[in-house]
Amino acid sequence: MKACIHCHRDLPAEAFRKSSRMVGGRENGCKECHNARRRARYSDAPDRTLECNRDWRSRNTDRLREYAQQWRSSSKTNKRTEKRRAEIAGLADTYVRQLLAGERLKHSDIPQSLVDAYRELIKIKRFINAKRQ
Repeated sequence: MKACIHCHRDLPAEAFRKSSRMVGGRENGCKECHNARRRARYSDAPDRTLECNRDWRSRNTDRLREYAQQWRSSSKTNKRTEKRRAEIAGLADTYVRQLLAGERLKHSDIPQSLVDAYRELIKIKRFINAKRQ
């Protein structure tokens, strides 16, 4: 248990952000108070906050690139990506329904016969594009 310096509540250690700068390895303010202060600061001066964010990104491009590479190579992301690619390549019903529905229809409103016909149309288009290349 640890006391927050802002709200003075005793909270478990998980309620505080990790910090290598602090002696106990956690920040002095709880996550809830930290988030409230950030939201208040942003609502007071959104331009300043966005400018600070842009400055940080420009100073830490290598760090961000490394983080993105790690995230892309994580097994969870790869499994999700592989599953989606398999759906697209195999023209799974969910993928074809998504193409047909767009943002206007529910997937359940599309009849299976239309899904099958559109799948065949996609196969024909893919065949033609493969022959062109």
